[in-house]
Amino acid sequence: MSRLIDAVRARPSAVTEAARTQSSARRYVVIDCETTGLSTAGGDRMVSFAAIELAEATPTGRCLSLIFNPGRKSNPHALRVHGLPDHLLRHQDPFHSVAEDIRGFLDGSVLVGHNVGFDIEFLRHEFDLCGISWAPPRSVCTMHHARGRVAGRASLDAVATLFGIDVGIRARFHGAFVDAEITSRLFQKMILGSAEMLAVPHLEPTNQIDPPPVVRHPAVPISHGIAG
Repeated sequence: MSRLIDAVRARPSAVTEAARTQSSARRYVVIDCETTGLSTAGGDRMVSFAAIELAEATPTGRCLSLIFNPGRKSNPHALRVHGLPDHLLRHQDPFHSVAEDIRGFLDGSVLVGHNVGFDIEFLRHEFDLCGISWAPPRSVCTMHHARGRVAGRASLDAVATLFGIDVGIRARFHGAFVDAEITSRLFQKMILGSAEMLAVPHLEPTNQIDPPPVVRHPAVPISHGIAG
């Protein structure tokens, strides 16, 4: 699993302290995924996944940031959200290539997410397709806890802004890891009551395979000659 778990660029003292307390602290894993669409029943698949580990309210430095070949094209609405073109995704390894590593990372944790039921459903679907038995652990949904505090839909942007979390990074980077990182800080503040929200530096997918350039064939010139 070491090739998938990247120690974030945190202060060395913070990482050391997290290591000392992790064995006795409650272990949370904040998750987020991006998908080809909204329906596992309709055959939609996961295209990216992120996970950030916390020991109580402290990020430990252990994270996942992964992308996959979903085996199908993304719905245009989903593509506008995750921004991962089909040309890039079809050159990636599939979910099953790292499924056991992901399950091992999640084992023994309390899962946290914004609309976490969506992420759990897609994880369950992907594990089922791999023939891997996975019973989701306990979970905490930040969206559920935020309902009633914001007008309208309790989107991640709206709730994070309410708690003073800058969501401007989503204008530069978007995807599973960015959303998991924002949710991590929201969870620290809104649910665990932390005075300080510890951020995790942005992590690009560690398993990404660079695709070959897109080859654009020149248009065939139209002949205006008279047929013989």
